[in-house]
Amino acid sequence: MDYDEELHKAWVDACMDVAHDFADEYCNMQCDGTRSHLEAATAHRTKLRNMLWDVPASMALTDPELRTGVELQRKEIDRLKQQLRDEGDRIAELKRAIEAMRVAGGADEFQMAFDMAKALIVTPNF
Repeated sequence: MDYDEELHKAWVDACMDVAHDFADEYCNMQCDGTRSHLEAATAHRTKLRNMLWDVPASMALTDPELRTGVELQRKEIDRLKQQLRDEGDRIAELKRAIEAMRVAGGADEFQMAFDMAKALIVTPNF
């Protein structure tokens, strides 16, 4: 099959749109930490991964440089996927700390739960 420049451009544009949607949802999730943003970001990430795996036949990656670029994109997607899982874990830990503050039986117990929640909030997520 011959290379189709218009198909390639349309495919790249579609991938960029999905990547932008993913970035928006990820940013929203970072801002407010809601589960709906995590789920939406995951859906966009999955859609982008599927688009990258299902390259149109006329764009078959025969060029080693292109294959390397796609492999780097896949690695970045895997890194972002792990980062999303880590964020979900941090949100769950924060919820547990808040619940511990709510049910604390005394000032010391409350302070310990508060310190745990504070550490989760101010610790940068790198």
